Parts: sequence; structure tokens; C-alpha cells
Amino acid sequence: MEIFGSTKGAYTGSKDKRGLFELADGGILFLDEAHALENYQNMLLKVIESGCLRRIGGVKEKKVNVIVIAASTKNLEQFLIPELYQRLAQYELYLPPLKKRTNTEKCALLQLFVDKYEESASERYGIDLKVEFDPKVQSRLMEYSYPRNIRQFRDVINESIDSAVPLLQPNIERSIKTIVTLDNLPLELTEEATKISPRESVSEDILDIVEEQEAVDSLIMELSNHGLGPRRIANILNHKGIDIKYYQVAYRLKTK
Repeated sequence: MEIFGSTKGAYTGSKDKRGLFELADGGILFLDEAHALENYQNMLLKVIESGCLRRIGGVKEKKVNVIVIAASTKNLEQFLIPELYQRLAQYELYLPPLKKRTNTEKCALLQLFVDKYEESASERYGIDLKVEFDPKVQSRLMEYSYPRNIRQFRDVINESIDSAVPLLQPNIERSIKTIVTLDNLPLELTEEATKISPRESVSEDILDIVEEQEAVDSLIMELSNHGLGPRRIANILNHKGIDIKYYQVAYRLKTK
């Protein structure tokens, strides 16, 4: 009902209400975690294909002109009906997790979250706060795997600053410069440091790359055994999010 809207009398307590599709008419509708659509996929498919919307419980159809962008932390090909996936996947973007980002990107994110924390301190408490990170702390922040991705990275940074300078303590100064040390890091980061050394971490990354390459080679050979040529194999792999050119496929087949 939030997406498609509702009609008065459709169910107990219902009223005429515009859904997100109507509100997005002439613009963009962003569906986050689109795998959760479940039983409403056919309704979404109908709107995308016909450009017409019917509210829940309604009989009238309304024309809508909306660009739909769907995002998910899961492989949507496994969760959506093929017809809907085909329509949504005309253009695909794969955003790698934080652990696969470069240090340059991580440092930029770190600075962004620090800036936001400093702005919040100024707006909420009237405190001119300047935050720096000890080099060892910054190194630890860059090495951690962050299973919950960028939101966890942000929360770890905020928690570390909270520990270094509690803003709610009485008689706090209006201008503060603080340095975040290893003692201020959350327990989860200090525990991982005792388990994995930087050398071991690099080895694991290399192992992941090798395993991925072997999986791609195996898939290429399997598709080739079914009589598919390099161009067709490359198209199938690209559709699955594997960036590979047809001539790279041909080379791998030639060297096997």
C-alpha cells in the first residue's frame, strides 16, 4: 500500500491515499532491498510494462511515468521472477563491499564521517571539535573487514570518537582537539587484531582472488562444453556481474 496506494473502503480503516509510485510520477522511485517485494512482484511488473497504476482496492487506472531503480544486498536474480528481473536489470551497477574498496576510498569515507561528527558537535552542543586519529588507529580501521559494511564503519568511527571525548560530560570546554587512540577503539576491532596479522590478511585476500578466478574458469569451461562460443559466454558472465571480455574468454579456452 505504501508503494501502490490505497482506496477508501478497500479494507477496514482504509482511505484514499497516494502511494510512492504516484508521488514519484515524473521522477524516480528508488526501491531499497527490492528482494523483499515477494508476492507483489507481479503488480510492480504490470506498472513497469503498462505505465498504468491501480491502487489497492481500486478499479481506476492512472498513468504514471516513473524511472524505477532497485537495490539489494542480495542477488536479485535469485529472488525476483524472471520477467521482473529482466526489466529491472536493463542497466546494472555492482557496488563492491567496503572490504574490497581501496585505502583511498576508505580514507575519504573516514574523513566524511569525522566531518559529520564535528558538524553535529557544533550544531547540537555548540562545541568546536577537531578530531584526529593516531596512525595506528587509522591503520587498524583500514584493515578491519566490516561484515556489516559502510554503516558499521561509520558506527565504529562514531563510537571511537565518543570514547575519546564524551560530549555530555559536565563543564566541558567549548573548543576541543582530541586524538583517537587504540584504547578508544571498540572491542570488536581489538579482538580481530589479535587473531589476524596484516601479512595473514593479505594472504587471505590473495586466496580469495585465486578462488574467484578458478570459479570463473570452471564456469567458462562448463558453458563451452555446452557448445557456447566466447561471445555468448562473455554475455552470460557479464549478466551475472562478472566483467570479462569475449577475447579474454577465448584466451582462457585456448590455454586450457
